[in-house]
Amino acid sequence: MRSRLARVFILLACDLLLIVLASFLALLLRHNLEPTLEQTIAFLPYVAASLAIGVVIIPLLGLNRVIWRLSGMPDYLRVSTAAILIALGATALTFGFNRMD
Repeated sequence: MRSRLARVFILLACDLLLIVLASFLALLLRHNLEPTLEQTIAFLPYVAASLAIGVVIIPLLGLNRVIWRLSGMPDYLRVSTAAILIALGATALTFGFNRMD
């Protein structure tokens, strides 16, 4: 039981790491592979919001239970739903954060 719980947390950590990596790759592409330190620092609240939303959404949709060997349309729909919810949630949180400044 304990090793199964540890495995779930490891899979969640891997998913969250991929979210961070994808966010920074998107930043690199947005700025023609030449981002400045100011742009990267300004981007950190969005990455933090993505992680906060991802911690809730990924387990809620059951995406971190097992490593996939086979997948079908229901799996693709859950992943698409998670990506959309994480992006919308992170955008809303970051918008609210920036409006407080």
